[in-house]
Amino acid sequence: MKTIFTTFALVVITTIAFGQGLSLKSYIEQTEVGPKVGSALGFNTKSGIEIGGFFQKAVDGMLTEESTPWNCEKEFYGAYFTYPVVSGQFFDLGFNVRTGVSNGENFTITPSLLTSVSPIKQVKVGAGLGVRAMRPTVQGVITIRLNAGSKGGVLASN
Repeated sequence: MKTIFTTFALVVITTIAFGQGLSLKSYIEQTEVGPKVGSALGFNTKSGIEIGGFFQKAVDGMLTEESTPWNCEKEFYGAYFTYPVVSGQFFDLGFNVRTGVSNGENFTITPSLLTSVSPIKQVKVGAGLGVRAMRPTVQGVITIRLNAGSKGGVLASN
C-alpha cells in the first residue's frame, strides 16, 4: 500500500510540475479464464505517450472446476505505457503494454491495441484486443482526463 501511495504522489507532483495530462481509467477485461476489472492512473506526455500504473482483480465467483491455482490469475498490478499509433481529436489508436506481477509471484507482460473515441474532451470510451498467455483478450475502457485542455491546472474545467 505504501508503494501505491508513493507512486500516486509522484505522479500527481510530476503532473502539477510539468503540466501534463492526468488520466484515470476504469476497465474490464475478458480473458479465457473469466472477466477481470481494473483501475489505472497515468499521465500523458506532450508527445502523446501515456505512462502509469494499474491494479487489476478477477471478478469473484468466476472460477470453474478446471481452474487450478497456477492458471488462475487473482490480481495483476504494475506499470503500463501506451504509444499512440493514430491520434486525433476524436479518435485514438494506441499500442499498450502492461507489465507487472500476477498473484504476487509471476512476472507478466500483456501487449494490446486500444482504440478510443472522445465524445467530450475530458472523457474517452474505448475498446481493445490483447494477448494474455498466447490467448486473445478483449477490453472495454472508460477514461477521465483531468486538466485536458487547461493551462497547467489539475482541474478538468477550462
